[in-house]
Amino acid sequence: MSLIDTLSVASSGLSAQRVRLQTVSSNIANAESIDAQGNPYQRKVVNLSSQAADPFGDALSQAIQHVSIDGVDEREDFVEVYEPTNAFADEFGMVRKPNINPMTEMVDMMSASRSYEANSTVIDATRDLVNRAISLGRN
Repeated sequence: MSLIDTLSVASSGLSAQRVRLQTVSSNIANAESIDAQGNPYQRKVVNLSSQAADPFGDALSQAIQHVSIDGVDEREDFVEVYEPTNAFADEFGMVRKPNINPMTEMVDMMSASRSYEANSTVIDATRDLVNRAISLGRN
């Protein structure tokens, strides 16, 4: 495994967690949003998977995994809330609102943030290793 492979794996993790953080923050920001037609915001979830860095290499190269984003799914569920004065209320006074739990979103945000920090630490450690190798080569 080369240092370039290390940077590649860590950068794929950074990219994936950045998309995850953006998606979670969008969910939190739109937790009460309803569009002009009265449809609730649909919660989004990022689908991540891993792929071998070198599927044809030796056992170590096959074990090293890159993170890839398989897509962002929209959850089409909602909750009905009794708000008869709301402009989007139906004949029974029920309004469809996004089914977003702020606590779940905060846990997802903390998890993505920690994963981002871990990948960033790997990149910093790799940079330090390269700098030390260069300084050893100069001496």
